[in-house]
Amino acid sequence: DGAANATNAGNAGNAGNGEGNAAPPKVKEEYTIEVTIFSAKNLRDADWMYGTSDPYCWVKTSNKEDEPFSTKTISNASNVVKWDEKKTIKIKRGTSLNFSIWDEDWGKKDDHLGECTLKFEDILENFNGKMALLEQSGKVSPGKTGKGAFLHVSVKVLD
Repeated sequence: DGAANATNAGNAGNAGNGEGNAAPPKVKEEYTIEVTIFSAKNLRDADWMYGTSDPYCWVKTSNKEDEPFSTKTISNASNVVKWDEKKTIKIKRGTSLNFSIWDEDWGKKDDHLGECTLKFEDILENFNGKMALLEQSGKVSPGKTGKGAFLHVSVKVLD
């Protein structure tokens, strides 16, 4: 009777101390995130006729299987474009987010106004801030005033 109790006590002692054969913590492979696209500032005027732009933001992940999404188009936008749009998506570990701003045009190809990328490490840090927009060549976009164009976004990890 005493021997059985000693064995049980010994097993119970090892169960909760974190030593021995405990498995390492499992690395998450998928995350649910909330992406908020707040605004863009100082976008160049792409519509020569009216001196404005009709911008929208196109968001895609570095994972080709993920569905891209976009904001609504803001017609004849001023210097500050406000979308304030949220979208909840799932991403895989290591995924980055690419944001590209376009000027919607009727009857011809949309004009590229700038783009930026948020790295996975910044996503995990619940990024909230402004990012400088780049031209397709990779150079910093001068924007409307020559001082750069910016996109304000936040990304929050939900699980």
